Amino acid sequence: MGKRTGGKRGAPFGNRNSVTHGGFTASAVAARRRYRVQREEAMLLETLANVLTRLARAERAGVDIARFGFLLADDPRKVEL
Repeated sequence: MGKRTGGKRGAPFGNRNSVTHGGFTASAVAARRRYRVQREEAMLLETLANVLTRLARAERAGVDIARFGFLLADDPRKVEL
């Protein structure tokens, strides 16, 4: 990584290598944005699958899962507990 001199890291000011090599082109930035959105959606789906799995296990164990309905509500703040 080089010496730590306390100065700015990276290429000198005015160096256009990042642009010419495609790291900051509009298409590269858009691709990273799409990837980030897909990753967030995948994490939300994983969380939902975990919640549903835990509810199914609790139901099989005989736990009254009616009190956990707020987990599946559209707006959990409006559900009576």
